[in-house]
Amino acid sequence: GALTVTGTSALNAGTGDITLTNAANNFVGTVSSSGANLSLTDGTGGLVLGATNATGTLSVTSTGGGITQVTPYTSSNAITTGGAASFTATSGANAADITLANPDNSFGGVVALSGKDVSIVDKTALTLGAVTTTGNLNVNGTGGLNFGTTSVGGALSATSGNGAITQTGALTVTGTSALSAGMGDITLNDATNNFAGAVSSTGANVSLTDGAG
Repeated sequence: GALTVTGTSALNAGTGDITLTNAANNFVGTVSSSGANLSLTDGTGGLVLGATNATGTLSVTSTGGGITQVTPYTSSNAITTGGAASFTATSGANAADITLANPDNSFGGVVALSGKDVSIVDKTALTLGAVTTTGNLNVNGTGGLNFGTTSVGGALSATSGNGAITQTGALTVTGTSALSAGMGDITLNDATNNFAGAVSSTGANVSLTDGAG
């Protein structure tokens, strides 16, 4: 059955999995979770993540609003994953915001994202999988940033913390793109890239390809 929790939720499975994917779940307060593979769904009012530690995979879905992290941001309430992670946020038929901006987040595997305005920060190198935003995308890795197939309905801001910015899938950006690799290289040479807006870039060696428009 569905879980309705007015206060905070603290879930600890040790080496086991946590699977709470009932579409009618309603976690009103912050949700902290620890286990192997974690899968959380909230259907009302959005979802606020506290300390989240998945030694394996992490899947977070909100169908009633955005996904955020508890503030103030500290190392003790960050997200840490050993494997792949996915975040999907909607509100009714519309995409909702995803804000994963804790500077102590550490994503050990590929991260997939689907929402409206989406922001993500990783204190290590960040590898993105499929990313779809109807609004803006703001991504910050430390020591490297790799894009998978990415569709941005607004503007793109990407920072790699002096690591390389690379890709394994095409980038489609409706708005402007601001790329900052510091002392790292930027290599975005997929022939099907489509940067519809102006592209600003800062790095050591910069190589850009646009195949449309």
